[in-house]
Amino acid sequence: MNGLEPIDRQISPRFHTADRFSLRIEPTIDRFFRHDLAANDFQKYQPHDSHHLFMTEFPQTNGAPIGGVTRVLLLGWALFLLSGFALARTLDPDPRGFGTHQQVGLPECSIRVMFSQPCPGCGMTTCFSHFVRGEFVAAGRVNPAGLLLATLCTVMIPWSLLSAARGRTWLVDEPLSLLTILVVIIGVLAVGTWMVAIWRNA
Repeated sequence: MNGLEPIDRQISPRFHTADRFSLRIEPTIDRFFRHDLAANDFQKYQPHDSHHLFMTEFPQTNGAPIGGVTRVLLLGWALFLLSGFALARTLDPDPRGFGTHQQVGLPECSIRVMFSQPCPGCGMTTCFSHFVRGEFVAAGRVNPAGLLLATLCTVMIPWSLLSAARGRTWLVDEPLSLLTILVVIIGVLAVGTWMVAIWRNA
């Protein structure tokens, strides 16, 4: 076991009756990283006591070690983001602020068709189309959450490539925790913007 005890023994007894979602998801992710690190820097991996969702503590300050599978996934993710930005560049931003996605053959937003109201994701494609043209003010005006998401995706491209190349996450010791926080922030902003749009249309 290389000095590592089973996941269940690492979790304090007081967490066996609370936060069931954390107890179900965290061990799964922990096992994945253990398996992926088995042939790469495994001896430097020191898991935390597991009392925070997705939290893993590393004594190093230059990023968490990652294995071969994760490096391939990061490369694939960077290529996926680059492809998405390339596609957005081929689209012309719809002057209405939404509906740009229809240029690739997708249907009109179902919520807008049925209720004549925008959905939380309305304007995302238009926002990205403005963003790749450097029209950041227009992108933020269309969808503030989309602007934040586009910025995050832009940062994640070099981050993913550098992390994959060096075999350690670049400047981030706990990437899953940081990603969870960013997703929550973007989600809250998207819902807030959506509620304001509905209020204005009322």
